[in-house]
Amino acid sequence: MIYTLTYVSTAVNLFDNTEINSVLNAVKEQNKVLNISGFLVYKEGTYLQLLEGDKEVVSKLYEKIRSDERHKNVLTLQQSQVSQRVFDDYESGFLVPNNTNLIFDLNSYLKYLRLLEDKEVNQIITIVESIYSKM
Repeated sequence: MIYTLTYVSTAVNLFDNTEINSVLNAVKEQNKVLNISGFLVYKEGTYLQLLEGDKEVVSKLYEKIRSDERHKNVLTLQQSQVSQRVFDDYESGFLVPNNTNLIFDLNSYLKYLRLLEDKEVNQIITIVESIYSKM
């Protein structure tokens, strides 16, 4: 089983594209080492992130995020055990959708996942789409 956790938080300070891309590159490398997949959306001071992997590893990383001084108002949206990774094949992985192509790619991937007609996956997608559309 794969553990999945989705959260939203507020950035203490707004990042410009250079700063967020620096964070993004560090996140990509760290999550590769930890065997964590998912995605990260940062828009106008709001983070939306879905993490999936081993429960102990994801939980430990999430506690680190919750205590990170760059985040405030950290709110868990969803956590569950699923039979397979949802975002393992998502080529962009962790991203900052600061252009329409990346936004289109994420939306296309979510629509593709809906076609799988997996109840667990659809519940996760519904939560993600609901929050993402309000960002």
